[in-house]
Amino acid sequence: MVDTWGRRVRIPRLRILLGLGVVIVLIGACSQVSPPIAHSSTAQVSTHLPKVILISVDGLNPDVIARMGETRLPNFHRLRAEGASTHNARTMVELTSTLPNHSSMFTGWNIGDHEVTFNRDNGATIHQSAGIQVSSIFTVAHDNGLSTALYAGKPKFDFYDRSWNEDFAEPDVTGTDDGPDKIDDYQRASGGVTTRDYVTKLGEEGFGISVVHYAEVDDAGHDHGSGSPEYRGAIADVDAWIGDILNVVEADRDLAENTVLVVTADHGTSGTSHGDPGDPDNYTILFYIWGTGIPHADLYTLAEGSRTDPGTRQPLNGEAEQPIRNGDVANLILDLIHLGPVPGSTINTEQDLLGG
Repeated sequence: MVDTWGRRVRIPRLRILLGLGVVIVLIGACSQVSPPIAHSSTAQVSTHLPKVILISVDGLNPDVIARMGETRLPNFHRLRAEGASTHNARTMVELTSTLPNHSSMFTGWNIGDHEVTFNRDNGATIHQSAGIQVSSIFTVAHDNGLSTALYAGKPKFDFYDRSWNEDFAEPDVTGTDDGPDKIDDYQRASGGVTTRDYVTKLGEEGFGISVVHYAEVDDAGHDHGSGSPEYRGAIADVDAWIGDILNVVEADRDLAENTVLVVTADHGTSGTSHGDPGDPDNYTILFYIWGTGIPHADLYTLAEGSRTDPGTRQPLNGEAEQPIRNGDVANLILDLIHLGPVPGSTINTEQDLLGG
């Protein structure tokens, strides 16, 4: 079957036509306070095409969302009530820290393959870490003519802007040459500033795919603990920022008809740390998908046959039954915008998280 954009599409089980667009919210790890930084290059405006917004919010424990309730967190609860979700997804196996897990989210590569085992920007690139050229969601989307953006809350995310900039990314050999810088708009700032700048650009341009990363929840966890009022307050702040993004999406017909929101995390938090990858509080994360064409359902029900609810375990790589992981995100995004998997990736290469 060919879609309205002229691309071949699969019809997933339950006849859910996904790919009208994507907003992805990731909820992640450790952070440092830093001044705002921004750069942008000319980005193609994608009107009436699928749109992906990837939002990363650091260090969120999913059980806190239930404990805080709908009154304090109306947007998290709305996403879960209206979309497909689970509070029992998993991080990558080897490490529960920011750069290793986000590297898998952006590439669909296991940590042992991309070898980003460090959690600070070391001034190098992901290609140097892996020993070979590594593609990403930014690479594939940009090379197919979609505008891309990364709005981050941590200095360490400079690692990704560098990895896929004009100096280190591979040439575009897909159709028209859309240029070597795979992230058109890179900005780094605090959550409030990030949201203000992002929703302005979103309303004006409607990026093809974009990532918005929030550090405040993780900061509060490290400073005060995951059971603290400060931690809960940071989650409430993120809920409000997500609400701001939803307001812009729903106020614009093109965005409203062509956007899906996916929420996940790079790790949880245990007390003031998330360093132990064997701690369930660290490896248990949420995963929401919300938007046009997405049913209200348990995400493991939609993924039946390809993913298995792990209970309280963290299944090892190579086990026959695998859970939903944050590393599924990369090829989920590309599936939703009707593109094939990231070259060289090994996670969700069948692009069957939502059936198919």
